[in-house]
Order: sequence, then C-alpha cells, then structure tokens
Amino acid sequence: MQPLSTPVKVAIAFATIYITWGSTYLAIAITLKDMPPFFMSALRFLAAAILLTGWCVYKKEKFPPLSAVRNSAVGAVCMLAGATATIAWAEQHVPSGITAITNTTLPFWFLLLDKKQWKFYFSSKWIVTGLLTGFVGAVLLLGFRPAAPVNENPGMQLAGILVLIFGCGILWATGSLYSKYHPSKLSPVANTCVQLWIGGLLCLLASGLSEKMNTISFTHFHASTWMALTYLVLMGNIAAYMAYIWLLKIKPPAIVSTYAYIRPVIAVLLGWLFAGDKINVLQIISFAVILLGVLLINMPKHLDLFKQQTAAHAKFRRIRILLTGFFCLLLMSLSAQTIRTPDKAEEKVWQHREVMVQSLHNAIVYDKLKLDEMTIPPGASDSIQHRHMAQLVGYILEGSVETKMRNKPAQQLGTGQAFYEYPGEVHEYIRNTDPNKPAKILLCYFYKKEAELYQQARHLH
Repeated sequence: MQPLSTPVKVAIAFATIYITWGSTYLAIAITLKDMPPFFMSALRFLAAAILLTGWCVYKKEKFPPLSAVRNSAVGAVCMLAGATATIAWAEQHVPSGITAITNTTLPFWFLLLDKKQWKFYFSSKWIVTGLLTGFVGAVLLLGFRPAAPVNENPGMQLAGILVLIFGCGILWATGSLYSKYHPSKLSPVANTCVQLWIGGLLCLLASGLSEKMNTISFTHFHASTWMALTYLVLMGNIAAYMAYIWLLKIKPPAIVSTYAYIRPVIAVLLGWLFAGDKINVLQIISFAVILLGVLLINMPKHLDLFKQQTAAHAKFRRIRILLTGFFCLLLMSLSAQTIRTPDKAEEKVWQHREVMVQSLHNAIVYDKLKLDEMTIPPGASDSIQHRHMAQLVGYILEGSVETKMRNKPAQQLGTGQAFYEYPGEVHEYIRNTDPNKPAKILLCYFYKKEAELYQQARHLH
C-alpha cells in the first residue's frame, strides 16, 4: 500500500479536528452530569496520557530531555489545563452549542497575538475589516438571553461567556503560537503524551483544591458518561490533538485556527438534536456576524489561493465551499424555527401530565397535611435510616436523586418524577446524583396530628 500524500494527510487532519472537536462539546456536557469539570478534565487527560505512554514504550521512543519537556509544558498549561479545562467549567453554566459559538472568536486572538505576522495582517483592508466585524459579533453575543439555560443564574452565564471569549481564547492562542514558534523536537505522539501528563496532573491538582472529591462515585456513573469519556480520550485528546499539533508545524496558525468556525456548526447541530439546546435570533445573528468576520480575515489567503492553487488544492477548496454551504443551510433552518410565530391555538393550550397514581393506606385515619421543600446540596446524601409515621409523597422539583427503601430496589428519579412511602416504611438513604447542582424535593405528609412524624434508626427494631 502506498503512503498517503501530504495534501491527503492535511485534509484528513483538518477533517479530524473539524468533526471531532465539534462533537466534544456535547460529550463534555454529558460527562458533567456525573463529575465536576476539573476532575473530568484530569481523568480524560491522564487516561489518554497512559495510552500514549504505552504506545511510546512499545515503539521504544527515548525519554524526552528536560528542554523538550519545558517546551511541551507551555502548551500543556495554556491549551489543556487552561483552555480545555476552562471550556468544561463554562459548560456548567452555558449550553454546549453556545459554548462552541463563543469559540468562533479564536481566530481573532491569533490575529492579535501573532506579533510576527502583524505587518502582513494589518496591511490588509480585508483583515482589519474582519477584525472589526468579529468584534461587533462578540458584543452582540454577550447580549443574548439563553432560551434553554443550563444554570438559572444569568450572572454565571455571562461570566461563563466572558471566560470563554477572553480566558479560553487567549490561553489557547498563546499555547498554539508558542508551539508554532518553539517547535518541540519530540515526535507528535511523544509531544502530545508529555502535554497530556502535565495537563492532567495540573487539572487533578485544581480539582483537589476546588472540588468536593468525596462526592465522586465511579459506581454511580451512567453508561452515557463512560461512553462520552471514552470518546473524549480517544478522539478528542489523542486523534484530534495530535492532528492539531502536527498541523501547527506545517501550516500558519491563522489557517489552522479556521476550524473555529466549522466545529460550532457541528456542536450546535448535535446540541440541538440530542441535548435540547435552543438558540434565539440574536444568537444566530451574532454567530453569522462572527463568521463573516472570520471569513473576511481569511479573504487575502483565499484570493491568493484562487490565483495560485494547484488542482489538488482546488479540490480542497471545493470541500470548504460545501461546508460553508452546509452551514448556511443550517443557519437558515435554525432561523426559521426560532422566529416562527406560534399559532394562537398553541398559545392557549393548557397542559396536564399525570405524575403518579397511588393507593393510600387507611387514609381516613389521617387528619393533618404537611408540605416541606427539601434542598440537597450537590453530591450530598443522607444515609441515616429513618421512617415517617405518615404517608409521604415526594415530588422532584429540580435535579436528580436516588432513593432506597428497605427490601426494595433503589429508584433513580429526575425532575418531574415522584415517589411514595408507606407509613412506618424504613427509608435507607437518599442522595443527589448530580455533583454540580442542588436537588429540590417537595415532600407531602398525610399523618395524625399526635403522631411522631420522624424516627431515626436508633428507634427502629
């Protein structure tokens, strides 16, 4: 079999980072249901590092010298422990699709921070116009009101977007430019391996200092979490990151950074289809303005390529045109659904949903009703066995919990679901299964006014 030519390798590398990094936003959102962001980042980085270390040992690669480790450390601190972990933190407060949209500002940070290319960048009217256009788009994006917020606190949503635009953008561009102008002498596999070890250990330190490690339980992770984590390790941290490091060696940073306006298309589509993310008109407009700015910045390159490209490059240009057309179709589709005016009949429909039907135990003897609202902190649990001398109905207002009655299987319940306890039934434990958000439960007691409503384990026989 003949080895692949360089143009084909470049096309495969670009396709890998376009598609893979566009889908990692949704994968991150899935993993955050069971673990905090810095711990999740440490887990994915260290798992990938172990796999690549095994590969390096198998290939008998030499241990990297200290100077090479130092060069790799800058990229690890900026791009992995800094930018990538920051994205995971921000997705606690910002939907995955919007997170991807904010990262379309990345090419502008490359433009501003790549001082060696300023003479070329700022001598072009196209590039200056694109920079100003992108800035307008970023300002519009900051004014959005989420249609499907992850967190109810709008202040944290705004903070998350600001961190993504400025913190994540500057860190990623800085690390990428350093890797470009201070290339590592290691192979792409060894360089990626060293960066993953450093980034993973730093994220583990950050997790230990800022997150509640005792709330993390691997046995309670959902199957979807393990699948998403595996995808992040194999595709996000090994395949795509190695492709990115290799492209930085052979292509200008501003060209490589064009993945920033392809991957949001994939991220928004996946978040829309699978995570219930919604976007409004202002977000779509800001996305289109940012995209226009990025295209203007790259216009000199496109004009030059139009004059000088070979037939192979012309094929690659047609692929990019098709991707741009796909984005435009998606944008029009989302716009049509967002601005659609609901029918009057839809606006007036009252909705009713049956939550549970339960036979009551000797209901006629109970003469008192009590309603309580209980808030369980993120990841917290109550394992003190107890019972209520009442008929109890619990309704999950927010979050997700696991509850267990004696001699009965545990129940996994989410928002809008309910559970029932018979009078005197022993309650073994209840816990919040989300390590990042509190859970709220409405408790409804039917009991006799002289009865002892709550009895702890020491009273049980």
